[in-house]
Amino acid sequence: MIWMIEKGLIYWFSIIITCSVTGTILQIVWERINPVMEQNGFIRMNYVLLRLLILFYLIPAATVVLFAFYIDGILFAVTITIGRMMIVFFIIWIGGILRNIRKSRKTWQTFQKVRDFQFPCEKEIQKIADQCGEEIGIRRKVEVICSPWISTPMIYGNIHPKILLPGKNFTKKELRIIFLHEMTHELHKDILWKQICCLLQWIYWFHPAIKKLYHYYDEWSEAYCDFSVCKIIRSRKAYFSAICKIGTCELLFHGCICSGIYENGSNIKKRIYRAKAIGKMNHIKWLTGTVLCLAYCILGITAVSVTAEGYHKGYLIAAHATETETILDINDVKLSEMDLKECVKKEEKVGHIREFQENMMRDTYYLLSFTLNPNIRIQTKPVYVKRGEKIYVDLMNSEDDDSKRKKKKFVIGIIDKNGKERYVKQISDIMYSFSIKESGQYRIFVENRYNHKIQVGGEFEIKK
Repeated sequence: MIWMIEKGLIYWFSIIITCSVTGTILQIVWERINPVMEQNGFIRMNYVLLRLLILFYLIPAATVVLFAFYIDGILFAVTITIGRMMIVFFIIWIGGILRNIRKSRKTWQTFQKVRDFQFPCEKEIQKIADQCGEEIGIRRKVEVICSPWISTPMIYGNIHPKILLPGKNFTKKELRIIFLHEMTHELHKDILWKQICCLLQWIYWFHPAIKKLYHYYDEWSEAYCDFSVCKIIRSRKAYFSAICKIGTCELLFHGCICSGIYENGSNIKKRIYRAKAIGKMNHIKWLTGTVLCLAYCILGITAVSVTAEGYHKGYLIAAHATETETILDINDVKLSEMDLKECVKKEEKVGHIREFQENMMRDTYYLLSFTLNPNIRIQTKPVYVKRGEKIYVDLMNSEDDDSKRKKKKFVIGIIDKNGKERYVKQISDIMYSFSIKESGQYRIFVENRYNHKIQVGGEFEIKK
């Protein structure tokens, strides 16, 4: 039971580590190209790239690559030291998450109190909101409600979005700008993406770059919202004049709960600057933006591959550095009868052959722990073994050892440079030493001839 928990924690922290590394690489690159995109008015492109960056933190692409191409029996293996470290890391990690959830809970409680005092707005105001929703293409109704406890308009909710208005008198032009702005956030699903960023802050509470990521998205979601609304009302001056007049009071709630019209003076200037840059677009700038986007996507694929390769090598080093040899009393070891056969060709065809990624060395124990699919063979890279040396294997699988009911389809063997195979077959556990009669290059292989997948674990070694 403990072994299964430790194995699960290794998988979980592998996902966190690889996603963190991949996301950090792409975030550093995004921060470098961000000024270029901003200066040239690539609001939409920058906004899309930022969402792509968030997904790289969320989707375990590098871990999928590890499972697809790097499973070699040692990757994700559980040693005593690694297993204990995973449990300690998990306790610390959970503590950090609970601390962040506690902070967010206070904000949610305050917002809930505000919702308790809300009331429906006038029918004329709701009619203006419905017209704005139809204008920008929102099919479902967005209810407008009022509250005396807020000082600036905002929208909240993903399933049933609602716009909150403060107890102020707005003109029809101001209401139209307010509703277009807030409903554009709903159209872009900005609240959902902010909540994803909030989730990432909980998961990666130890990562300082995640806090920056949330602020980046908050800024650029507003910039893209400005861009979209200005295209509708066709007057940047009228739009930003209304924004400056309406959004002068600070939001009382965390941004992942809602999106509201509020900015301080410096951020308003930045948004106006970005809106002006959009008007200076030309074909050369569009081409530059397209090339940057393509380069960023290619970099994302490269970052995933490099992260997977680096994590694989690092885990191999950690597994070998922390593995310990367990010495068993010979009376505690039950040896099964095995039949050894020599042949040039395999008895049965193998569906697919996969190769261990690591080069083998003498007098080194190699721990294995992996899932072996039906009709699959996993084999090592060629290793030079001298005459008189032995290749020792001690492997077990998840099959029940019932020789009366099952055939022996768990196969372990060696292959010489001429392709000649020597192997042993058993139902489950195999403990055997292959004596080398001629010096040369040899491969060690493990094969599953069952019609279902099996779990394999154990070790092998080349010794004198």
